[in-house]
Amino acid sequence: MTGKKNYKGLLLCVLFLALPTRAQYGGGSGTAEDPYLIYTAEQMNAIGAEPNDWDKHFKLMADIDLSGYSGTDFNIIGNGLFPAFSGVFDGNGHTISNFTYSSTGETCIGIFGYVLGPNARIFNVGMIDPNVNGGTAAGVGSLAGWIDLGTVTNCHVIGGSVTGKQLVGGLIGSSAVI
Repeated sequence: MTGKKNYKGLLLCVLFLALPTRAQYGGGSGTAEDPYLIYTAEQMNAIGAEPNDWDKHFKLMADIDLSGYSGTDFNIIGNGLFPAFSGVFDGNGHTISNFTYSSTGETCIGIFGYVLGPNARIFNVGMIDPNVNGGTAAGVGSLAGWIDLGTVTNCHVIGGSVTGKQLVGGLIGSSAVI
């Protein structure tokens, strides 16, 4: 092959590098008809690392054990006022166990920190043995720290401990309707 160069490998490399990176979930496209599927603790944690997905649909496909995360290791989903979680999370009857989080200055602490909007929904999920220490934080709960206009239905907590300075609850720290 003298005089000819092989550009196929270079082209594939350039195309691969040009593809956008996305959070890794267990399947789905994030729509109501095809929600992102969550099977593992790593996939659950990946949601919090991808704010561009916080307005999408998710469905829990297995019980999740978050005991591998402590301190502030877990990526809170909707970790501040903007951006907030405004999507839909269907727990599908599964549980999230051993959520442990400890912080001294943040607000809106929970698996979901801040949930905002009339279309935001969290449903059909249980929390087992969460241990959340919000220190001086406001809006602290095991499932959600603060909810504005969103809906939480058919959710529960069993065991665990949740502490903070104000607006603290076992499942939800604070819920407001504006």
